[in-house]
Amino acid sequence: MTLDAPVSVGSEESPVIRWLMTDGRRITDAKSFLENFAMCLIEAGVDVSRITTGVPVLHPQLYSYSGLWERGKGVTERLYRADASQDAILANSPIKSAYEGRPFRSRLTAPAAEREFPILTELRGAGMTDYVVLPVPFSDGANKALSLATAREGGFSDDELTLFTAMTPAVAANLEIQALRRMARTLLDTCVGRQSGGRVLAGQIRRGMGETIRAVIWLSDLRGFTSLSESLPRDELISGAVEQRPMSAYGATEPHRATPDRAGRQRGAARPRFAQPHPKRTLTRGLETLARRRWRAGRASG
Repeated sequence: MTLDAPVSVGSEESPVIRWLMTDGRRITDAKSFLENFAMCLIEAGVDVSRITTGVPVLHPQLYSYSGLWERGKGVTERLYRADASQDAILANSPIKSAYEGRPFRSRLTAPAAEREFPILTELRGAGMTDYVVLPVPFSDGANKALSLATAREGGFSDDELTLFTAMTPAVAANLEIQALRRMARTLLDTCVGRQSGGRVLAGQIRRGMGETIRAVIWLSDLRGFTSLSESLPRDELISGAVEQRPMSAYGATEPHRATPDRAGRQRGAARPRFAQPHPKRTLTRGLETLARRRWRAGRASG
């Protein structure tokens, strides 16, 4: 990839925007895209030292995906879990401004404010001189985030800032394609299993297709589950038994690359090696604990 033209703010003339709308769209891997995007900016004359993307994802346990590129270090993936602690971190970050559709800029050579965002202190300590966060509009009306930082004396130029604003729709087109692909893969992995999900996404869905594989069929039963499901509140039953306890069984096969599908079949050559306590006993004890708590609560209220 060679971009010899100078930085231009015109959508038709800018080599950055042209790359985003042509070669960039052919890169489906998020890490590879971010690495090449950074190189594209540098070759176009933008002295960028750090880039991040922030995209909320559809996932049962994760809230968002973020890619971090740093000059001389490459790309790092960061996955943020969906919990209250992440909400507090987001509330104290300029990324929230981008999610709400508002750009943010901080000249890091200026004296630190009394109550500034923690990321600004971190970037100032790393030698950055200018930091910009931009909203990246998706087709559903939501905004994602793109941040850029430089260590160059004087920070970003006016032309570079204009370029950043002009290129965000093209950045959005790429990030949205990646987000949709990630979403499709997550749904397929959840519903049909990791191996099968990847093959379906690759188009291997013809009727009559088959393959002989090594497999383990594992049936797990939760003792007393029927009676507990009739007596415990739904949320308590799900959080205490259905969501948490089966992870003991899953953890026994995951190191061996076994991939359970939602129909109960176990795809892959799994060789369970149970750590103590045994998963079945763990599940049983979990349900019995819930039952005892329910019984004690009933006695106390009576």
